[in-house]
Amino acid sequence: MKHLATVPSDQPRRLHATVTGQGPPLVLLHSSGMSSTQFSRLTAMAEADFTVVAADLLGVGQTPPADGPGGSLWTLDTEVRALVALLSSLPAPACVFGHSFGGLVALEAALREPALFAALCLYEPVIVHLVGPGADPPGSEQAQVEVARITALMAVPISDDDPGGPGARWVQGFIDWWNGPGAFARLSTTARRSTIEQVRISHRHVASLEGTRVSIEALRGLSLRTHFLIGETSPTAARESAQLAASVMPHATIDTIAGAGHMGPITHAAAVNERVLAFMRGR
Repeated sequence: MKHLATVPSDQPRRLHATVTGQGPPLVLLHSSGMSSTQFSRLTAMAEADFTVVAADLLGVGQTPPADGPGGSLWTLDTEVRALVALLSSLPAPACVFGHSFGGLVALEAALREPALFAALCLYEPVIVHLVGPGADPPGSEQAQVEVARITALMAVPISDDDPGGPGARWVQGFIDWWNGPGAFARLSTTARRSTIEQVRISHRHVASLEGTRVSIEALRGLSLRTHFLIGETSPTAARESAQLAASVMPHATIDTIAGAGHMGPITHAAAVNERVLAFMRGR
């Protein structure tokens, strides 16, 4: 079964999703720069107990972009409404796992339509604004420095004149922010090319953070069983923001993946997948 963006233009976009397995629905939302294929191993582990719905976000994989040149009509609200449309099409409230930007989209949707969710598991959702400059309570000095850097990155335009391809320098800053200095340079040629090809989508994702509705007050009111996962070596802002969110939500827990960074669902898939499924199964 597949979900395609074939709805009227005045309706929410529909995310394409590959659906396998049987049981209660488990929706998987990938990180920026990736697609639903990042969950191939998790899908294989889960499909005996769940109907796994591995979705491509707007403009990624087999999901068409939002209308307009290059998906120019895309906003965070457009993405969230597309997820809500997908969840509304399922036969029962879904367990949802989101990584990074996919985690932010899932959290935004849960704040709007909590009845569509049975449980929520998030690996470092992009809610770093909660610990940035001016946040109350304030994040650590390191977290504030990191958030100031990613905020500055939001304002950097995509250059078509970069020697490595359109947006190559922006992608380098984006990858290095999440994974440490030199991370982009250490990628294989194929991986670098792939991230550069998706630069405009990733750029929109970063810029959209200014439109998020996630706040401490909103999180306090979300009575949904939620589990956060963070990587031991991830950016301080990513870890602190998840820890803060878990501390204020009524039914939230948090766990750290030893040795993992922000891309833990890929680099430490076995450990992450085990924790995700244990939580979703209620253990």
